[in-house]
Formats: sequence, C-alpha cells, structure tokens
Amino acid sequence: MVTEVGDLIGSVKDILFIKENDLLVVEKGEKKMLIPFTESICIGVDLGKKEIVIDPPDGLLDLNEI
Repeated sequence: MVTEVGDLIGSVKDILFIKENDLLVVEKGEKKMLIPFTESICIGVDLGKKEIVIDPPDGLLDLNEI
C-alpha cells in the first residue's frame, strides 16, 4: 500500500469484513493500522503490481494505529 505521492504505508495482511465498512489491516514493521476500504480513500488498485494507492484524510495513518 502506498500514498498517491508514492510513500510506502505497508503491506495488507488481512481484511476485516464489517457490515458498514470493510477494513484493511496494514502492517509496516511493528506498526499495524486499519484503513477503510472505500473508494474515497483507496483510489487505485493494481492487481498486477499487487498495490493499493490511497489518499488518506489528515490524521488517518496516526489515529488507526493498533
């Protein structure tokens, strides 16, 4: 997973299927975070590259650390 400017966020390790909104469990080293799997945040999926491009709202990457 990367941002639209190319910053590495981490690797998707799992998907939590929740009624209102699916969440991607993303890991980078010891850090884990939850990213909503929505069109407004996940703006591109490239299956060939195995890459998801996100445009996170301000603070999302800090608030969702688990």
